[in-house]
Amino acid sequence: MYRSFGDDLTSYIQKVAPKAATISLDSNTVTAANLELLKNKLASADIVDASACISQVHRDGDAAQTGILRSCADVAAHKFKGARGAIAPGVPEWKVALRGYTAAVERASKYLEGDENHSPLVSSFTVFGSGRIRSAHAHSVASNRIMRDGELVQICCCTPTLFGHDMCFDRSIAVGPKELPEDVLKVVNAAHEASTAAWKVVRA
Repeated sequence: MYRSFGDDLTSYIQKVAPKAATISLDSNTVTAANLELLKNKLASADIVDASACISQVHRDGDAAQTGILRSCADVAAHKFKGARGAIAPGVPEWKVALRGYTAAVERASKYLEGDENHSPLVSSFTVFGSGRIRSAHAHSVASNRIMRDGELVQICCCTPTLFGHDMCFDRSIAVGPKELPEDVLKVVNAAHEASTAAWKVVRA
């Protein structure tokens, strides 16, 4: 995400806290290589792991946290809508995934406008599988398979990390106007009923 992690972060820290003796980082979002790079750049400061504290802040939530999560959800929703609009009989899976990817990047760029250190280009992919067999696989990756009328598509919008957060959700979509086979429809309906029951408990 960073073009030059050490230089960018060092420059920012020196600007906002030039006399900082201790710097806290979330170790869950920094690679070991970047951590070593940062230690070399800020040799005079004590760099500590604040991941437990940050995780607690995430759990508690506040207006800023809620706003970030809504931004992530918005990117995921645009990814899904982009993919859904491309699903049709005769279309290969990868074209649908590419449409969703592009929609997510375009939406993420709106939230990163003016930010030269982060890229809206996502590092994740769209989990996508069509047909009786591939839609039942866990984490199928979009392939050259051609979708057919009356098939089921299982799509998971694993959205890009935006502001250090991920947002993801799964949906099942029918291809074309033809009805799904009875046995497939039975599974879809059972999953929908289970999801509806779970949400009732969560929202109670």
